[in-house]
Amino acid sequence: MKDIHTLVTRRGVLRAGVVGSVGLTAAALFGCRSANPGADGARPGGSAGTTAAVVAPKTLYPHTIPLTTKQPKRGGSLVIAIANDLATLDNAKSGAIGNLGITNTVYDSLLRRKMTSKDTELPGTSDPQKDLEGALAQSWEISPDGMTYVFKIRPGVKWQNVAPVNGRPFVAEDVALSIKRYSTVGIWGPLYEAVAKVETPDAATVRVTLTKPSPDFIVPLAEQNQNIMPREISDNNSIDKVAIGTGPFILTEAVPGKGSKYVRNPDYWGKEGPYLDNYEYRLIPDLAAQLAAFRAGQTGQATAANAREADAIKASVADVQIQQTYFVKASFMTAFNLKLPKWQDERVRRALSLLLDRDEINETLYAGQSATIPVFPWPFVMDHRPTGSELGKWWRYDVAEAKKMLQAAGQENLKFDWPYYNPYQTSQNEVIIDQWKRAGIGVNPQSKDYVSFNSQLVGVSYPDTMQVWDPHGSQADNHFRDHLKTGLPTNVFNIVDPQLDTWADQQSVELNPQKRREIHKKIWDHVLDKAYRIEHANNVTYTVRQPWLRGMLAGVGGEGFKGPFSYMNSQFIPHVWIDK
Repeated sequence: MKDIHTLVTRRGVLRAGVVGSVGLTAAALFGCRSANPGADGARPGGSAGTTAAVVAPKTLYPHTIPLTTKQPKRGGSLVIAIANDLATLDNAKSGAIGNLGITNTVYDSLLRRKMTSKDTELPGTSDPQKDLEGALAQSWEISPDGMTYVFKIRPGVKWQNVAPVNGRPFVAEDVALSIKRYSTVGIWGPLYEAVAKVETPDAATVRVTLTKPSPDFIVPLAEQNQNIMPREISDNNSIDKVAIGTGPFILTEAVPGKGSKYVRNPDYWGKEGPYLDNYEYRLIPDLAAQLAAFRAGQTGQATAANAREADAIKASVADVQIQQTYFVKASFMTAFNLKLPKWQDERVRRALSLLLDRDEINETLYAGQSATIPVFPWPFVMDHRPTGSELGKWWRYDVAEAKKMLQAAGQENLKFDWPYYNPYQTSQNEVIIDQWKRAGIGVNPQSKDYVSFNSQLVGVSYPDTMQVWDPHGSQADNHFRDHLKTGLPTNVFNIVDPQLDTWADQQSVELNPQKRREIHKKIWDHVLDKAYRIEHANNVTYTVRQPWLRGMLAGVGGEGFKGPFSYMNSQFIPHVWIDK
């Protein structure tokens, strides 16, 4: 086989091939190379380029699946394939889907996001609180000064009838103890640093008093990271091995390297479902194996790594349901160990950004459906997807300029290790590595297993660079403070910047939405200019669901598409049923 650099020499030829055949990737154009799903070639880089990021056109598939008019049926078993392994059942210790996807079938959150089956409603409102509704709390009130939150507990809720909790009533003290634990144990402490006290005047009331205004305090309470856990498994130190909640399903098995199994919770408080009798997460890390199991009818859903695969499944599985990923932010990026002198020089970081041909990645891998955007959710800053100058000076493709900057910084022979883990981004990682190597960068890629990768990420212990994902959370503080402020455990980028620290604190207490947005824009511009991280394109994947799978809903607002079988299972899976 020829070297992939020699196969395509003009951007126009490549673009014409992609546009002319929906889902046609470089692998199809080149007629070879398909060791991994979606593994595609790359065209050679020029000495300079001017485009910053392609604006995604109209989607090939919808982001949501319309609900059927049929009445839901009770019964049946559902198997869902997952790619990420389990490390712990303690939500306080990890924000990874390998953990939260499993526990959130069991636990509930205090609040939850409203749900929809319409693409037009996905972005939500400009006020995140308007996108929330009650879950374990049936209502809440916020004082005018933003300093006091009062939650009324939903009556009649019981814990699952599993020892040592044994189906006892759910009470306000359970909420208070969970909040206190999250604030002192694990990685979510920054979400609660403004909490002065948590009181329970009675069994149905929780009052939280803050030390300062916090317009975002309520948002994490509806997120997958902040589920309410019983005191019994915390007291007996089994919380990382056992999950007992108030949610729709009871965990019967959780085995690393295998998956998890559940049975219907007969005492579930929700009006909807759960309709399924049994539910299973089956660990299938290889995406090709996931698709094979799906085609054989062994699982309810699978992931198609690109539009070509989605098109092939549509042609072979009658009435298959397909959803395209939806995003308002980047999820993956290169982070730097900013303790090292070579990464403290912003010219080096900027140069690496200039050496990424984002158009190539979008066109060859994602049929023009993706665009590289910041990890900041853009609705916090503007009313449209950012392009061009809104992305700063370092998102264009310019090899010549990058080499000049590296030479000026004394890093013309730059070398670094680049650990990564993500089965969904195998193809993109190959292209990124190839682009850097073509420019003379000595990048040493290191594929990591899920558990060791996540441990290194959470501990901010990578020795050089790392492809990281951001800690999830839809509140503005998560992106404009927690990721950036010096010393916070969620600052996995090792950023130390006094100016950012000042702005991060200012926006955190600003109750005026317009003034807060202006601070967010300052942070946006500053971080992009400093190139503290290099965002990667969102991997546009396609979730394929069996034609008999019903009741799929999506969360409104937040970071992008959140549906069943992911981070927020307790909110969605009660609606799911089998139509056969």
